[in-house]
Amino acid sequence: LSIQKWESGTAIVVITTSETGFTLQYQIDAVEDDGWTDITSGNTVSGLRLGQTIYARLFNGTEGSKTADITVEDLDAPSASWLFTDTNVTTGARVAATIVQTDAESGLNITECRYVLNTISDEIGTDASLYTGGAFNDNIEDVIMNTQELHLTMETAGTFYLHILTVDNAGNKKETISGAITVK
Repeated sequence: LSIQKWESGTAIVVITTSETGFTLQYQIDAVEDDGWTDITSGNTVSGLRLGQTIYARLFNGTEGSKTADITVEDLDAPSASWLFTDTNVTTGARVAATIVQTDAESGLNITECRYVLNTISDEIGTDASLYTGGAFNDNIEDVIMNTQELHLTMETAGTFYLHILTVDNAGNKKETISGAITVK
């Protein structure tokens, strides 16, 4: 059993065996005597959600073998990118920032995604309490990719960086730091 890929927020698992003379069978989230579904080695089970467990066994027509299993996991961090309308402005100017966040595996947990604008060019970490600039709109239809526009008013002179905390449904977190915005 192996996770072949993620597609539209659900996983696809491939079930294989090198054994011959047996029927290959699987179940999702349970092991019940009458719940087995036959599958040909090398075929896939799709539409699986984060945390679901797939069980597989060989069946000789009378009894089944010991089961093998895999639980659907998302171990990859999500990502974010940004695009500013301007990066060299005067105090009082408004800068629009288009933020694109993506997670092709379990999907974005947009209600946990945050941002902050500050003068720190290094990473600040993934503690959500450090991202005091605000949250992203959770009225989204696509859990894989989210595009939102922020309007930042640049009130003081200096060099500023936008820190974006992106969180997926598996709890993976990723900090992304923008390039500099210079305010004169």
